[in-house]
This record gives sequence, C-alpha cells and structure tokens, in this order.
Amino acid sequence: MFCVIFKRKQPHSFILRGYMNKFIFLFTVMFVLSSSSFAQSKFGLSVAGGVNFSISDFADTYGNGYNSTATFLYSAAASTDLTFSIGYNKWNKEGRSFTSIPLMAGFRFYFPAFGLKFYLPGYLGLHITTSEAELPTAEIDGKIIGGNVVSFSNNYFGFGIGAGVLIPLAPKFSLDINTTFNTISTLNSNSNYISINGGILFEL
Repeated sequence: MFCVIFKRKQPHSFILRGYMNKFIFLFTVMFVLSSSSFAQSKFGLSVAGGVNFSISDFADTYGNGYNSTATFLYSAAASTDLTFSIGYNKWNKEGRSFTSIPLMAGFRFYFPAFGLKFYLPGYLGLHITTSEAELPTAEIDGKIIGGNVVSFSNNYFGFGIGAGVLIPLAPKFSLDINTTFNTISTLNSNSNYISINGGILFEL
C-alpha cells in the first residue's frame, strides 16, 4: 500500500512577512546600538583658530604663522564625517609675508574612548595664495628709492593629515582640538607646516 502525504506549502505572503519581521528587528537593534554609541546630528560646524609652525625652508623664509578655519561636517556613517573647510593662514617675517586661503574637502574618522571622541582627519584641495615682499631702500642723490611692496598670487594643490579629539561641553557643543601636518605644493618645493588648533564644534 502506498501512502502519499501532501505537505501544505506556506503562502508567499507569510514567508515575506517572516523575513520582514526579522529585518525590522535587526534594523531596530542596529539603529539603537549605533545611536547609543555615536549619537550625533547629521550636520555640524566647527570654528577654530591656532598657530602654524613652519618646517625647513618655509620656516627660514616666512617664519611661523597663525590660522583660522570653519569646517562644515556631514555625518556619512556612524563613525565617519565628510568635511568641507575654508580657512585663512598668514605668515610674516622680515618684510616678507605669505597668505593662504585653503578650500579643502576631506573626512573625519571617529573612535570613541574614555567618554571622548578621538578622530583622524584627512583632507585635500586648493590653496589660494598671495606672496608679498618689501623691496629694500637706498639713498641716491639725497632721494630714497625702493621700499615698494611687490605681490604675487597663485593657486596650489595641498593636503593634510592629523589627529584630534572632541570633548563634550553640552548636548550639542564640543571642544574641538586637533593637530595636522600640512603641505602646500608650491613652485620649487613643498611648503610644509604643522598646525595646532582649538575651537568649538556645533551640532546643527
């Protein structure tokens, strides 16, 4: 005697509903975990200032300088921000000056520890520069000649890498401290400097 057993096939809607429930559960767990570990707004603004320590020939020509920077941040992932920054750098030494307005795109990669948010920044872009020098003066037949200021403007490629930390001050405010190694690819050689910056990051 042969016995045939028919197994009832689960309807597609029931199977889909099971997968959807599992997906929603996993998504909810991941969202809660990421929110608790990396709670932050989607957009942010960091306003900072600091000092520039020039290296090698750049230091011999222009000495050390100062900077100010505004950085816009977009949270692309739980631990990564995309950034765009505009700044102002100035160096002066013995009648010579060098000014740079950097326009930079980059990222910040975060790793929280000890209640703080440490990060590694990287960026590259364009430096809009102006070089000025005061010509020496001389006296000829009782007249003073020279002393004029000559100026040259150029655009150069540049990049930077560094390390920083965010120290929470309030729910949407953090102290932003970082140091970066920076390069401006000028005509004859690279102009290198290390900047140390401090400012405030606002979550928008």
